[in-house]
Amino acid sequence: MIPMLVSLVTVPLYLQHIGLARYGVMSVVWILLGYFGVFDLGLSRATANQIAKTNEASAEEREAAFWTGLWLNGLLGLVGGVALYLAASPLLVLVFKMSEGLRGEILGALPWIAALVPLTTMSGVLTGSLEGCNRFLTVNSLQVMDATLFQVVPLAAVLVFGPQLSVIIPAAVLARMTSTLSMAIAALQVFPPNRIRLPQRKWAKKLVGYGAWVSVTSFLSPLIVNLDQMVIGSILGVKAVAYYSVPFNVAGKIQGLPSALGRAMFPRLSNQAPGDAKDLATRAVRLIGIGMTAIIAPAILLIGPFLQWWVDADFASHTTLVAQIILLSVWINSPYFVPFALLQAHGRPDFIAKFQVLELLPLAGLLWVVVNKWGLTGAALVCCARIAWDTGLLFWGSRIGWACLGELLPGAILVGVAWFVAAVIQPSPLLTAVIAVGFVSATIAWGWRIEPEIPRLLNQWCLRYSLKLPPL
Repeated sequence: MIPMLVSLVTVPLYLQHIGLARYGVMSVVWILLGYFGVFDLGLSRATANQIAKTNEASAEEREAAFWTGLWLNGLLGLVGGVALYLAASPLLVLVFKMSEGLRGEILGALPWIAALVPLTTMSGVLTGSLEGCNRFLTVNSLQVMDATLFQVVPLAAVLVFGPQLSVIIPAAVLARMTSTLSMAIAALQVFPPNRIRLPQRKWAKKLVGYGAWVSVTSFLSPLIVNLDQMVIGSILGVKAVAYYSVPFNVAGKIQGLPSALGRAMFPRLSNQAPGDAKDLATRAVRLIGIGMTAIIAPAILLIGPFLQWWVDADFASHTTLVAQIILLSVWINSPYFVPFALLQAHGRPDFIAKFQVLELLPLAGLLWVVVNKWGLTGAALVCCARIAWDTGLLFWGSRIGWACLGELLPGAILVGVAWFVAAVIQPSPLLTAVIAVGFVSATIAWGWRIEPEIPRLLNQWCLRYSLKLPPL
């Protein structure tokens, strides 16, 4: 939640000081960077998986897995940085609509952009190694610092030196370098540097073997997730990307909650029996559904007034409906992280990758047609449909069970009604706030009925203060 709060402060300042067009170009840069993170080749996830499985093994085996993954990802990151440097120039010239001045700025910053690739791939292995050891407090603290620095340092550079991309990009590299160094220091407290090991063939084969299909997912996921913004930039221009990316990125911060739960579950799912893992996954889906309904339903109602207050009325008029559709997509996507983690933990990353291969070209064609006809709203609707399809496929493939999804039906009704009220009825701001409180209360009551752990924990908390809750 902390990076989201930081975004609430920094995004309006970015829009004010660098403008919509340059902010759109920044979004394109981060899309390219995320895509070239494919050179991780799934080794971050593979390292977390292998270290979690060797929790009971000797320290030498865990250290060998760590150092092999780190060496391999460092080398792959360098290759990825060179590839981005060579490929980015024709992509930016041929694909995205922007002024010659902005194109010159971004091409001048290419060496700095390329330098972010090896920093990102090495940071992934460091993070995966710590997660494999269940060091989640350390990982989350450092990732909060990373996300905060990545937003604040470039903004500070803009305020001091000016709004050029030749200022923003190097400042972002400096922020990421600081965060990667901090993650390395934390990892070396677990895997001592006095026993540095060269890559071992045994562990390289295990990591690459597991990571082969994960790497396909790593290759396709950023492309599929960001394809809508790439099509928007190509057809409508980089200014339209800014209108779309701001609500997209804010909603993405909310999605960090179920994503964090999926990451935390992954090491445990990796060393559990299939039956126990499915039981844990089922409970996690239920809890995610309750928690995300309590957040998303009121957020859909309040996003319009919030955007008017946060940026301005003109910006809100372009983005409110898009933001409401994206928030609906976030709710649909929130259980996705549980079957995703379950499939990868039990050696089935191929299932995810195969379906992503099949959906890429139809998705690109659909986006091209819909964005040409309906613009940003069409792109958001296609994104929502794609997420619903992917989530359904993962539940089918992981065999968690449709009954588990059926338990989320009341949450789906609440979110659907909230979307209808916000998008169609459009009540006054005061009435909207009252309705939002009602949706939160209804979600709490629903969660109380279907999840026994919630009343048990609340009873424990209340007994500390000599309170007694009524029985159900």
